[in-house]
Amino acid sequence: MREILQLTWPGTLFLLWCFEWQLTPWERAVTAILPFCGLALAPGEVTAGFGQPDAQR
Repeated sequence: MREILQLTWPGTLFLLWCFEWQLTPWERAVTAILPFCGLALAPGEVTAGFGQPDAQR
């Protein structure tokens, strides 16, 4: 977020969109080998990092 905020004006709003799911064993193996690791977030990881979403804004 710090990198993104440097490129914005005061009052800018962002919509952070991501998917959370528990990786299956074959998905873990593929993401360990291929260069796009970290593609999926574990369930609860977004809430732990950013807090509860505020859908009212």
